Amino acid sequence: VDAPLKCPCKAAFYCDEECQRASWRRHKGECTKSMRKKIDDKQQELGKDSQQLTARWTALGEVYLRQRRYAEAQECLEEVSRLLLLHNQTKTPEGAALCESLSKVYQRMDRKCDAVTWNNTALEIYGILADGSDTLDVARVLARRARLLWTWHRNQPEELQQTLSH
Repeated sequence: VDAPLKCPCKAAFYCDEECQRASWRRHKGECTKSMRKKIDDKQQELGKDSQQLTARWTALGEVYLRQRRYAEAQECLEEVSRLLLLHNQTKTPEGAALCESLSKVYQRMDRKCDAVTWNNTALEIYGILADGSDTLDVARVLARRARLLWTWHRNQPEELQQTLSH
């Protein structure tokens, strides 16, 4: 894009400073540079292992995922995984949602086995949480798993078979 101004996050471009100021209110929720600065500030305040950072890392990872910046999304979501594990929060709705997000990232990075593995983990967590009362999340994960398997079953059947048998 040939625009004279761009946000440091490299996701927004502007014709001039007036346009940039007018767009900030709309862009700041998706500005990865601003989101990362807020995380850094909170880490200074609370420490890098604070459970309060989980939602911020998740939000940043989801923005990177929408922007198709998969390596950055993976990095953020792996930090969420580290924090959930540290605080013994992996078998929670947040843990299941994290597994789904990582499955999406790996699917888009064409890392088939990792995508299926994380999808299976999400399914296991939802199964533990559901206790027969709410099956919508489980159905969503099963549908994603079916799409993954359907898409890839002809490409590398042996690799997928090994992943599914674990």
